[in-house]
Amino acid sequence: MASITLHAEFLPNIRQTTLYITLPTNLDPIISLSESRRAVTVSLPGPHDDVSETIKLPARVNEAARRVLEGQHTGTGNSIREKGESGSGSGNGNKAERELSFRMQIDPDDMGGGLLRPDDEVTSVEYVPWMAGDMGSYTRLGCRGCENVVLDCAPALKSGDTSSGWVWKDLPSGNWAEMMDFWHCHKPDTHDHDDGDHTVSIEERNSQVKGYGAANQVVASSGTGLVDVATFLVAEEDCRGLKIQNETSKKTSITCTQCNALIGLEDPIANGWRLLKAALSAYTPSKPEEDTTEEKQNRQTHPIETVVAAQLLELVERESARRFVVHAGGNDGLLLWVFNPDLRYSTTSTTQSNTTTARRGMKILYQETSNGEDLLSPENGKPSSLSLEELELPRDIYKTVYQTLGERNAMLPVSAREFREWRVGILERFERPVHTT
Repeated sequence: MASITLHAEFLPNIRQTTLYITLPTNLDPIISLSESRRAVTVSLPGPHDDVSETIKLPARVNEAARRVLEGQHTGTGNSIREKGESGSGSGNGNKAERELSFRMQIDPDDMGGGLLRPDDEVTSVEYVPWMAGDMGSYTRLGCRGCENVVLDCAPALKSGDTSSGWVWKDLPSGNWAEMMDFWHCHKPDTHDHDDGDHTVSIEERNSQVKGYGAANQVVASSGTGLVDVATFLVAEEDCRGLKIQNETSKKTSITCTQCNALIGLEDPIANGWRLLKAALSAYTPSKPEEDTTEEKQNRQTHPIETVVAAQLLELVERESARRFVVHAGGNDGLLLWVFNPDLRYSTTSTTQSNTTTARRGMKILYQETSNGEDLLSPENGKPSSLSLEELELPRDIYKTVYQTLGERNAMLPVSAREFREWRVGILERFERPVHTT
């Protein structure tokens, strides 16, 4: 049976949308751009005139795009790639396919409609799910799989004080420790001050007032949830429905008592537990009283890939690195290159549902590696890559990312699935809703 697959990508930096059309090799498509210039419809001629696909473009294109699309009828304005009977690894068996691609400039007036400009500064608030401002005084966290509640109301609520609840605070960025080292080495004021009773050094005063002291460190405290890119740091006594399970000699795992899923890791330095956002669901009622039915209906989860994408984006921003060794411990893992940290795409591929409207993601180039440790810490005499960073993930989260990249690779047009020795995939990014007044 004849079929059509459409895939479109918008790259903000060059303000261009690329449209890929995959169809049977012996048929010439009928391509039309909508009046709004935000959608493209492709149909086949008879006897397959009942076959048609429509895709919403990631950005509105300019009027000249009509001529680009119409150029396919005259053999201009597009690139045509013929696929042989083997399908060239497309997964379509012996079906011969033809692939057309079109590059269209976007309408400059559409750059304000929620699309990034090349000079926009992206902050962690935009790509990190569940920051402190998203949580509430009465937020409850549960196991993502079985919905077992693992973090209930704050201690003040348990004691009957309904006037207060959880306090949520965003942790500083990952380079906070380096910033503090710099501060202590380059303090602007080294003079002592007399408080009347005894002389107080500037370092002691900063420690007390600003929190800059060398003795200060992040420590979990009851009733407070500390939030970073991928975890919630909470006090052990505030948790329930969890158990300690030593999986390795390096880390102490925290698992769900009902389904045994990994929920978090012990952090002995911070004297608390780090609950993994990727393993959790959240419910924030307006009142402290528990409503089981409402909670089940309104529990919120975030795709695991968006949490991992946020970790990668934070490392790109903090370390200025684009290449990573991603693993779950040991040598086996992925060598991953964040090729484009920001793109919008839409597709009609059956490997991913509900993407005919635009989504925001990051283009990833990846390849499997069995010598991750050697790449990160080469032997003496071997060159090391200063631009290669490490991201270690819990095993289940790593498997999900690996599987997602494979599915997205199969979603892409055949010509876009490989780049030299790399496979190409997409990870979706978290995008905070835009509130308009």
